[in-house]
Amino acid sequence: MKVLTILSSSKTTPKLFIDDVIQGKGKGLVAVLHGPPGTGKTLTAEGISELLKCPLYMVSAGELGTDPRTLEAELQKILDIAHAWGAVLLLDEADVFLEKRTIQDIHRNALVSIFLRLLEYFQGILFLTTNRVETFDDAFQSRIHIALRYGDLSTKAKKSVFKIRL
Repeated sequence: MKVLTILSSSKTTPKLFIDDVIQGKGKGLVAVLHGPPGTGKTLTAEGISELLKCPLYMVSAGELGTDPRTLEAELQKILDIAHAWGAVLLLDEADVFLEKRTIQDIHRNALVSIFLRLLEYFQGILFLTTNRVETFDDAFQSRIHIALRYGDLSTKAKKSVFKIRL
């Protein structure tokens, strides 16, 4: 219930909720939904957008590309559209942009750095889904406001989720 209150508050009074010292920075709300596939992460974002009466803009990480310039252009466009629409943004399977940076993988480091920078200036509600929270870059800790872990579902719970999805 606290999560719903936080999300509702961020939508109705964004200036009072999350702010940063730098103008235009830190006014968004970032939630990470992590756990095994099929546990309701995407369904949660859908339900929140419905509850807030906001459109849901769903994007798969694969749609953003793996070239740093393409990623920056596409992600900036998506963030701008989501903000203009007042939409809840869902970035599904965001693992590649959240992983720890290493000396050996300069290309992925560039992707993570671009993602971090653009994330800081997003002024809306963003859900990131992932299966591998243990591989997150440390820099995301200060940028994530809500993290929800989804455990394995019982057979009965899986049937309930499946019925909702139909």
